[in-house]
Parts: sequence; C-alpha cells; structure tokens
Amino acid sequence: MRFGVSTWFADVLVRFGYDLFEHEHPWDGEWIDDTFERSALSLRSTGAKLLRSLDRVDVGDPLTVDLPFLYLRSMLDDLAAVIPNCFGQEGRALPRGDLDALGFAPPVSLDVPTHSRELYAVLDAADTPALPRATARIIEESRSITMAAIDALDDRLRLLSEWFDDVVLRCQKEIATRAEDGDALIERWQATDWSVVGRSTPNLMRRLPQCS
Repeated sequence: MRFGVSTWFADVLVRFGYDLFEHEHPWDGEWIDDTFERSALSLRSTGAKLLRSLDRVDVGDPLTVDLPFLYLRSMLDDLAAVIPNCFGQEGRALPRGDLDALGFAPPVSLDVPTHSRELYAVLDAADTPALPRATARIIEESRSITMAAIDALDDRLRLLSEWFDDVVLRCQKEIATRAEDGDALIERWQATDWSVVGRSTPNLMRRLPQCS
C-alpha cells in the first residue's frame, strides 16, 4: 500500500541526510541534526500508529476518531521539520516548521469536530440525568457529528495519501540534484522495498485508493 511518508522506515535518515555531499550538509560538522533525526523517526512511528488507529475507529467513541486526526497533525509537524534537510545548504534559510511557507501546503484542513460541544458535559453528569430526553437528543446529535467526522477522515486520508506521495517525490528530486549519483538514488528509492508499507489493515484497504 503506497502511503507517502508512512513508507519512510528508519532509512528516512539516509534519504534526507547521508546521501548528500558533505559540503551540502545543512548543519556544520553533522550529517543530520537532532531536530531532524527526532522528527524523521517520529514520522515513521506515527505513520505506523496511524494505520493501527484506523482499525479502532468507532462511531460510538469520538476519542477513536480524534486519534487519527491527532496522528495526521503530528506527521505534518514532523514533515515540516524534515523537509529543509532535502535542500542542503539552502535549507538553512528555509522556514523550518511551516509547510505553507516551505511551499508544501497540505491539500486539506484537519480541523474537524468529532462530537458536539455538550457531549462530555452530559456524559460526565449524574448517572440519572435530570432531563433524560434532552440528554438523549444531545447524544444522538453528537453521534451524527462523529459519523460526519469519520466521513471527513476518509476523504482527508484519500487526499493526503496522494499528497504525501508527491512530497516524497519532490524531496527525492531535491536530494538527487545534490547527491553524487542522483539517478541511481532515484532508481533505488523507487524499488518496492523502499516504497511499500509492510503492513496494511482492512480499513486502510477499504479507504485508500492504491493498495497492493
């Protein structure tokens, strides 16, 4: 299943650091810096957790819908920290941490409500609500919001999966232009063992367009 940054294993460090010429390393005396390494490894682990969280999405529990959105936001934050490393010395002057300013604006917003504002105030009230009909109405209305959020998650995953793949290709090209044997790097990165997630899930196969 091709899924952009979720395919970046620990060798993401190779993709965005070690294959650059030494004089192109963005930080003096280092191939990679601590922020890059932390964000790169976080991308890999968060991508794996995202796939697992999709199996647990439940319309009866908004928290299970919050989690995939949280992981996606975390991946975007990490991506914004990693991208400047693709640009070698030029990366020093790039606005690290800001995808829009870097020219990698995500195609969708992740600000999606997953439940009604009143839901948890009602759930945390006494076991016997004073206004049971009003309580039931709030719970039902919130369930509709949660269902809409799940649909929105489906749509955003579909769009982001394609966008992540495009980000990978753009970053690979930036590195290849600065590496000693860029054409060979591109060929190696396109190999199956570099580009395919080793784990898929039934929900993921149902939701996303490119599965194998």
